[in-house]
Amino acid sequence: MRGNPYSFPVVICGTHCVSPPLVNATAGSSNGLRFYIDKKDRKVNTQQKLIDLLKDFDTAMLVIRGSDGSLDARPMAVAQVEENGQIWFVTDRNSGKIAGLMLDSEVAVVMQSSNKFVSLSGNARVIDDRAKLNELWKESWKVWFPEGKSSESIVLLDIIPSRGEYWDNSGLQGAKYLLKAGMAYLQGERPETEAEVNASASF
Repeated sequence: MRGNPYSFPVVICGTHCVSPPLVNATAGSSNGLRFYIDKKDRKVNTQQKLIDLLKDFDTAMLVIRGSDGSLDARPMAVAQVEENGQIWFVTDRNSGKIAGLMLDSEVAVVMQSSNKFVSLSGNARVIDDRAKLNELWKESWKVWFPEGKSSESIVLLDIIPSRGEYWDNSGLQGAKYLLKAGMAYLQGERPETEAEVNASASF
């Protein structure tokens, strides 16, 4: 019998080994990274996974608190996702969202496709930076700003994330999860979720 490299028992079933549920561990508590170990001893950087998923989207729902305290959500074109997870949007400085952000800068960003879902919480900064606007500018934005990037009404929103969560049911990992979910349903159990499919991350 092969040696067991894990600190938990491995159950032998015929010629196949089935390991217990995934073990999570905290690595580098100063930066909030969380790593999960699967049965192949592969570590998943959940923060980087979340950032990579953010880059797959070109639109998002931005959720802010209005001046009356209620929550408002509106679609926004994603201008840029930086390597550290910061998200840039462009908006009109005279819009209602700017007034709301002046009262409460805490926001949520939600992104969704047919098989990928991301939610992010953080704080928004309203920034008037023409050099950054020139870097980000896309001609398609003339739909909202007919005067182009020279329009004085344009202002940038910089979202600084604090935490987030993702669900990635795309590709092979999505197919594997559906198979596990089906088996769990037949057995009257709840399927286990691997970090490649669903996990939280702090920034």
